[in-house]
Amino acid sequence: MKSEDPEFRIDDRLREVPVDPQAMRAYWDTLRDCLIVETAPRKRVNLLGGMGAYSRILGDLDRAEDLLRQALGIISQRKLGVGSEIQQKLRLAHVLQWKKQFTESDRLFSE
Repeated sequence: MKSEDPEFRIDDRLREVPVDPQAMRAYWDTLRDCLIVETAPRKRVNLLGGMGAYSRILGDLDRAEDLLRQALGIISQRKLGVGSEIQQKLRLAHVLQWKKQFTESDRLFSE
């Protein structure tokens, strides 16, 4: 399914920055293509979570938030467990932090 995860570096603001944004976008497209045909809830959550994380790194914070909230909705609906929930909540908290929505971000980090 997937090729190698795209590389990123940490900038002076301690944020991930893609080494090759075009390659990261292509990888994101690959994840999206997989999501279109995937029916297993846990695999859909993993794909949505990865797409959300890469969307954040690419600077598309609204899309990242939407994808991660979709993942959390599936987790809640299908009762996929606390491990999946924690991972996606941490990713969402990170996105909200970048969006300067610190109250909600802090709440998620605290959970």
